[in-house]
Amino acid sequence: PKWIVEPQDIALLENYPASIPCQVHGMPTPIVRWFRIEGENNIPIHSSSKIGLLADGSIRFSKMAKNDEGLFQCRAGNNIGNAVSKIIRISVNG
Repeated sequence: PKWIVEPQDIALLENYPASIPCQVHGMPTPIVRWFRIEGENNIPIHSSSKIGLLADGSIRFSKMAKNDEGLFQCRAGNNIGNAVSKIIRISVNG
């Protein structure tokens, strides 16, 4: 997998929607997964009413909240070659 749009640290506004890109390409098409990092734990993120995982690999928050702040990891792999991953910090400003 290779980056198309690599995620970056970002500051977002509380109570507004936001999308964070994580776009990759490769053959076969890589699978993109997002994780929230809490201490030593990488917690998988699943689509919900608050968070959507988009087809292009981006993550979408319907409404940012202060408790959404923290470290997140985008990881993409296709079982051929090395996976790519990036840890970013999301800050939420009120």
